[in-house]
Amino acid sequence: MESFYLVTDPLSRPRIVGFLDTLAALSVISKLEGNMDCRVLHISDYELDDRQQEVVVFYEKTTSGFTSTLVNKLLSLNSNDDWFLLHLDDSMAVLDEVGTCASDLLWRRTLKESGDISSDEGNIGNDISTREQIRLRIKNWNFSLPNIDPTSFHFNVTHKFMMLVKVLESCEPYGEAFNKECLNFGENNGRAQTTIHMVQNNAETHETTQLSDRTPKTLTIERADNIGPSTVIRDPTTGNCLYTRDSVVAVERIASCGRLNGVLLDQVLFSFKKEEDASASGRSFRCCVTISGLVELTGPPRQTKLDAQSVACFIFCQHLASTGLLDCRFFPPPKSLDTARLGSGHQPSPKDPNSGGPRRYSRKEPEFWPNTRKFESASLYPIIISTPPDPDKQPYAPIVILTRQPLPDLASFNIFHSGIPAVVSIERGEPLPIDGAQLNDLYLYTLRICRTVSNKPFQCSQADMAYFFAPLTTTWTSSGQCDPASPLNLPSIVSHIPWDAVQLAGSSYNMPIKMDTLEDADRDVHDAVIQDRQVEFTRRYDAVKLRPDLSPLSKPKDSRREAAFENMLEFTKARRKGFEELKDVNQPLIEVITIPGVLNQLNPLSRPLPIAKSSHAKYVLLHMSLCTPSSGAEYNYERLELLGDAFLKYMSSTYLFVTHPAHKEGSLHDERQGLISNKSLYRCADRAGVPNYIQSKLFSPRVWAPPFFTVPAPVNKANDDAAVDQAIADVAEAILAAGYLTGGRETALQVAKALGIPILGVNTWSDFAAKGIVAPLNLNLKQDSIEPVESIIGYKVKQPQLLSQALTHFSIVGHDSTFTERLEFVGDAILDFMVIRHLYEKEQQLTPGGLTLLKAAMVSNSTLAAVCVCSGLYEHFCHKSHPLHTSIRDYVSRLEMCREKEYKDAESEGRPPGQFWLDITAPKPEDTITPSNNATV
Repeated sequence: MESFYLVTDPLSRPRIVGFLDTLAALSVISKLEGNMDCRVLHISDYELDDRQQEVVVFYEKTTSGFTSTLVNKLLSLNSNDDWFLLHLDDSMAVLDEVGTCASDLLWRRTLKESGDISSDEGNIGNDISTREQIRLRIKNWNFSLPNIDPTSFHFNVTHKFMMLVKVLESCEPYGEAFNKECLNFGENNGRAQTTIHMVQNNAETHETTQLSDRTPKTLTIERADNIGPSTVIRDPTTGNCLYTRDSVVAVERIASCGRLNGVLLDQVLFSFKKEEDASASGRSFRCCVTISGLVELTGPPRQTKLDAQSVACFIFCQHLASTGLLDCRFFPPPKSLDTARLGSGHQPSPKDPNSGGPRRYSRKEPEFWPNTRKFESASLYPIIISTPPDPDKQPYAPIVILTRQPLPDLASFNIFHSGIPAVVSIERGEPLPIDGAQLNDLYLYTLRICRTVSNKPFQCSQADMAYFFAPLTTTWTSSGQCDPASPLNLPSIVSHIPWDAVQLAGSSYNMPIKMDTLEDADRDVHDAVIQDRQVEFTRRYDAVKLRPDLSPLSKPKDSRREAAFENMLEFTKARRKGFEELKDVNQPLIEVITIPGVLNQLNPLSRPLPIAKSSHAKYVLLHMSLCTPSSGAEYNYERLELLGDAFLKYMSSTYLFVTHPAHKEGSLHDERQGLISNKSLYRCADRAGVPNYIQSKLFSPRVWAPPFFTVPAPVNKANDDAAVDQAIADVAEAILAAGYLTGGRETALQVAKALGIPILGVNTWSDFAAKGIVAPLNLNLKQDSIEPVESIIGYKVKQPQLLSQALTHFSIVGHDSTFTERLEFVGDAILDFMVIRHLYEKEQQLTPGGLTLLKAAMVSNSTLAAVCVCSGLYEHFCHKSHPLHTSIRDYVSRLEMCREKEYKDAESEGRPPGQFWLDITAPKPEDTITPSNNATV
C-alpha cells in the first residue's frame, strides 16, 4: 500500500471493489477506509431500480362440458332449499376457477361446518326430506384428490389451476427463502419481486406483420386524477366490467389483436419515471405505456409502479371507450354461472304440441339495446352506413346510426337489387357532441323515418329510443384508411349533417313542390318521394323525372288507362272522389314509379329480374353456420355441415382409437355412433344454448319494429323460431366446420369442447399423440419394402410396426387382425375428411348433394383398389393365401386391360380418359390397404 497504492496519484489509482458478507463494526470500516484511502458504501447509499419482473401465464378457458358429477347428482334432487341454492352458487364458482375436485371438496367442508343441516319440515311417513338426502349423498360420496395430469382420465382441475401449480413448482429452488413477497398475482402491493398475470387464452389467430419504423404519436389525455379500485368501465354489448386491476391485461389484449382502427399493432411496452419532488401524498412513479404504431401515453403519479401501470392502462382504456374503439373482446369475461354446465339438470325445450316435430326456441335478443336504454350522455356514437357508387345498381345515400354508447365492431354485409349483391360498408365516426335541441330534432327525424318506411304509426319516447338516424350531405365521402399520424382520430360528421333538413322532416311528413319555375320544380323533384294525398300513411311513389312535355290536359298515347277519356284531368275527376280543381291546368306532370310497401333486400331470392352478373362475397362463417335453408339468407349451413360432419367423424375416431386400445372395430363403431349421433349432438347443442341463435325463418319486414317502439294496434312480432332436432345437430356440425376453417383443427377441437362434445382428457390436438399408439410387435414387412412404401405414401413412418401391421393379411401366422381393423376404422374417417375438405375448397359452387356424390366416387372400393394398384402399393402386401394371390393377380390384369382400352378410346375420340375401374370388382384386401396406411401416417 505504502510503496505503490498511496504514492500513486489518486486519479491514476486502480479501482478496487469488494463485498462484505456480513455487516462489519463501524470501527473496522473506519480503519479500512483510513488504510486504503477509500470509502465504504452501504447498499442503502444507492438508489437501486426496484423494477418488478412481470410474467404473463396463459390458460385455456373452461369448456361448457366441464362439470361435477356430485353437483349433477345433487341437482337431480330438484331441491329449492335456500341452504342448498346458496352453496350451489359457491360450488359453481369454485368449479369455474379450480375444477371438479375443489367443487366436491367444498361440499364436504360445507357439510362439516354446517353440522346438523336436517330440515325442520319433518318426514312424511318413510320419506326422507330433500335436505337429508343432500346430506347423505355428500357424506357417502367418494372424494378424490387433485389430479393435475391433463392426459389422465381422472384430470379434475381447471387448466388455470394447473398452470398456477406449475408456476409454484418453478419456485422450488427458492426453498425456505420463498415467501409471499416473491410472487404477486395481480394485487397492487408493490413489494413482490415478480408479478404474475393469469390471462385466458382466446385462441385467436393473429396476423404477423412487420413493424413500422414510424414513431407513434404521443397521446395527451386530460382526465381528472380520481381513478380508484372501484372505478369501472362497463361494456354495453355484454355488460362486462373493466376495473383498474384488469386494465393491464386489457391493454395486452389490445396490443395482441394485431390491428386497431386499421392500424397494425405490436407488443406493448412499459417504462417508469420516478418523480424528483414527490408530493405529500407519496406519489412518486409515473408509467409510460407504449404500443408501437399506435400510442405513447404517460399516466398520473402513483406510490408504486404496479399502481402507476394499472392507472395508466386504465386511462388508455377510458380514452378508447370514449371514442368507441374499446371493443367487447378486450373486456374480461364474466364470472356468472354458466347454465350450460348444469349437466343433467338441464331440460331440453319442449316440442310443439300441434306438430309433434319441431321445438320452439326463444330467439336470442341483443343485450346491447337494454344495456344502453335511457343512458344519458353528452355525445352520441355514429356508425356510417354506405354503399359504393355503381351505375348498374340502385344508388343509396349514406346514413348515420347514432347510439347512446358505442356499438361493437360490425362487419360489412350484402344487400340485393334484383338478385345483384351490393356491399354495405360500415365505418365508425368520431363521437358527436349533442345538445338538448339537436337530440330532440334527431328523435323526431328518427320517428318520422320509422313511421314512413314501415307505414305504421310507431310511437316511442325519446328516453326509450335505442338509436337515432341522421342523413349526410352530398359532400360526405368515406375516409377509408385512418390517418397514420393520428390512428385514434376518427372521421368527424359534425359539418356533414344537414340540420335544417333534419328539423324539416321531424316537423312535417311532407312539403309542397315549388312549381314557380321549371328549374325550381326540377330541383325539388330530384330524388323525391311523391304522396298521392295529404295524409301521413298512404301510397308513395318514387319520382323519375319532370315531364314538361305533358300537362293535365294531355292524353298519353301509350297508356290504355286513359284511352276512354279526353285527357288525364278528366280521367282523374272520374276516378278520384272529392277531387278539387287544379289551380294551374298547364303545370308539368311528374313521371313516377310505385314504391313497394316494404322490401327485404337481405334475401337474394327476392329478385323480380334475372341476375345480370354475379359477385363473390366473403362470408361470415359463424353466421353462415347458424342460418338454415329456410331462413332465406344469402347463405346457409348445408356445405359447412358436410365438412363439419367429416371432421367430427375424424376427431371422434382418432379419440376412440387412442383411448380404447382394446376395443375391436365393431365396438369402436358403436362408441363413435354414441358420440356423433344426431341425438347426442342435439343434446350438446341444446345444453350450450345454440338453438336460440339459429335463424330458421324468413325476415319479415312487415312485422319488424325497432327496439322499444310500439304501435296503437300491437304488431304480431315473431320472437321465436322452430327447429327440428336434426337441424340443431346439423348446425352444431356447421359450427365445428366454421371453427376448422377459421383456425384449423386446434380451434375446431376447442369448439367441440365448448359445445360439450365429450372428448375427455384432450385439450390440444397433440394430446392424442401423447396418449400413444402401441402397435403389436410385427415386422413381417421386410426392410427393403419399408422404404419403397414410404416413397409411395410420401411420408417417413416413425413406427415401422404400424406400417407392417397395415400391410399384413390375417393369413400370416401371429398377425393381430384386430389392430389392422382398428387402423382401417380410423383411416376411413381420415380419408373421408381429407376428401371432403379438398372438395369443399375446390368446388365452391357445388351443392352439398353434389359434394356427397363426388366424395362417394372418390372413396369407393373400386377407386381405392385402383389407386392401390396404380401406385404399386399392392406389391408390398404380405399374405399367405393362394386364392387371395390369384384374385389380386386377375384383378391387376383386368384393370390394366381396361386402362389400355380406355386410354386408346379417349385418344381416338379426343376426350380425357374416364373411370375405367368402375366395372371391375376388387378383392377386399385391396381397398383396405389405403385407409390403413392413412391411419398409420
